[in-house]
Amino acid sequence: MKKAIVIGALGYVGYGLCCRLLDDDVIVYAIDSIPKAESLEEEKLLQVGRNANLIFTDLNDCIFEDENMTDIDAVFYTLIDPNFRIKEEDIIALKTQNRNMLEKAIDHCDQKRCKFILLSTTCIESGASQEDKLREQDELYVSRNDTLDYMIIRLPTLYGPWQPDNLIYQQAIRATIDKNEDSHFIMYENTDDLLYIDDAIDGILNITNKWETRKTYVLSSGLEDQWKAGLRLISESFSFDEIIDEFKSNQKDTRTHCFIQKPKTSLEKGINNQFEYVKWLKKRLK
Repeated sequence: MKKAIVIGALGYVGYGLCCRLLDDDVIVYAIDSIPKAESLEEEKLLQVGRNANLIFTDLNDCIFEDENMTDIDAVFYTLIDPNFRIKEEDIIALKTQNRNMLEKAIDHCDQKRCKFILLSTTCIESGASQEDKLREQDELYVSRNDTLDYMIIRLPTLYGPWQPDNLIYQQAIRATIDKNEDSHFIMYENTDDLLYIDDAIDGILNITNKWETRKTYVLSSGLEDQWKAGLRLISESFSFDEIIDEFKSNQKDTRTHCFIQKPKTSLEKGINNQFEYVKWLKKRLK
């Protein structure tokens, strides 16, 4: 791969993809909203913005016909990040923006005959949230395109540096560092499976490289009870046993193909990396 477009480049998965592709000397057209000052997204852009192979484009000004966006090998679409929750009041606006961008991206891939990769979530069958319903609609929209060279990759819960604040690991690590073990957490995520962000990016690229067009893959660690085990490593004082089962995925779609990405990163190392990241970010964004 020499050139790629990442839509949703400042999200959790999108940013991980940008970093890995840049490390592999791929020219990356990163598309996302211009970040607010002193935000997490601005910090992400600062981290990669000096790389000569990164071309950042504002989501609202994106024109796929731009003469620079030629000879694209693949478009990674993760505008509604699989591991992120959106405020209820933003859902309607996001739905319109997402569909407009999705249509543009698919038209571009259709015309230029480049690969389209939609990054989704393993939660969509459970209908757990408005975001998951939007992702399900995206999958249906993509799969109904008869000429598109596409692949859908469903992701489990991811952890590690840059994990969104709405996920339990990030909340629990912050509470542990602040010695605030009476914190109240809101549970949104699927606890079926868990992958470190770098291992998940490995899996996404491995699936993409073995390209089988018009297929849906579920990325898996192949291991059991990883989410619970990781939480115990963060702190034994946090217990969610009573509500974990409510957030198990109902993923039973026989049309999907399971892809096992054996983790290279141990839970201990991954949790430690996330602890160090939270400490660094706390100082950085003071």
